[in-house]
Amino acid sequence: MEIGAAIRRKIVYLAKQKTKKYSKVLVYHDIHDDIKYTSMSTSINQFTRHINIIRDMGFEIVKNITEPENQIQITFDDAYLGTYNNFFIIERLNVPITIFVITSYLNNVYPYINHEQLNFLNKSSLVGIGSHTHSHRKLNILSRKNLLFELRKSKQTLEDLLSVKITNLCYPEGKFSRKVIKIATDLGYDKQFSLIPGRYDKKLFKNVQRRSLVQHADDKEFENILMGGDNILEKWYMFKHYSS
Repeated sequence: MEIGAAIRRKIVYLAKQKTKKYSKVLVYHDIHDDIKYTSMSTSINQFTRHINIIRDMGFEIVKNITEPENQIQITFDDAYLGTYNNFFIIERLNVPITIFVITSYLNNVYPYINHEQLNFLNKSSLVGIGSHTHSHRKLNILSRKNLLFELRKSKQTLEDLLSVKITNLCYPEGKFSRKVIKIATDLGYDKQFSLIPGRYDKKLFKNVQRRSLVQHADDKEFENILMGGDNILEKWYMFKHYSS
């Protein structure tokens, strides 16, 4: 059961916080111009408006958040092809991003980034890479054996391919549990990114980061999310995504 887009937008409008500008992590899935690879994609024009709003409101866009206030981190889940094809807009706007990669899709699975394209993106100082597991299975329902495989295989594949340490994990479909957190932490995933909205400094669990989904937000909704308007949805998203 989902919250309808119109209802969610109305809630966010009414719940806007008029206090401090707390640091937040934002979630996108892809960006597009003429070719749209997923219904979750954000147009280049809309993405550009979002970036301008962030900066006009006095936030700094950073690769990794280091302060409790005034910083925004931008993430892209799944590594869709549009992120590669339209990387010029990331460079033009000078926006650091983190891309969470499904490693089994790197072998020329359409419409996702392949090995060579990921290598190209990884060479940019604007890009950080994280794991989105090996095959995008819901982690909270896996056996320990399958969970270990998904997390180990993805981490090793990315580290071998890119020669970088992979310590960031994004839960597929946002699904996680205490077992997932524990095993991922033991494997070296120091930061685990959820889909639970809220302030960056107000962690759900020790290694679990909050993120706000903004890919289809209009200008007003986006401004309100930056000011904490989606925080009120925390319990709903916890009910949807977390199992003890």
